[in-house]
Amino acid sequence: MNSLVRSQLMDLGGQRERPADPQEPVFRCRHEEADGFAPGSRAMILVRPENVLLSFKPHDSTVNVWTGRIASTTFLGDYVDCKIACGETMIRARVSPFIPVEDGAEVYLHVPPERCSIIRDV
Repeated sequence: MNSLVRSQLMDLGGQRERPADPQEPVFRCRHEEADGFAPGSRAMILVRPENVLLSFKPHDSTVNVWTGRIASTTFLGDYVDCKIACGETMIRARVSPFIPVEDGAEVYLHVPPERCSIIRDV
């Protein structure tokens, strides 16, 4: 199951604006996928769980990096499905079963912009 995040397109020129709640994630996506969108458009950001990089220490990147808290984990054999709360937004990540993740742990997330897709929110 992918993470679908309802959002409002805040910028097309590369400036990173924050929503009113600083815990809410701000996504930067591939520029070519924003064709036909205008600032203020309603959009949904699609992120596949295997593209969410989870860490227990801050990431080196400054783009698409957030802190969150693990809301739940489910062991599924070759991976652990994690639901991570970033403010009111829930993001799913698939992690190796050899990484010790626990419910309630604070984690850092990173999603490379080329791994985010933008679609219209109808």
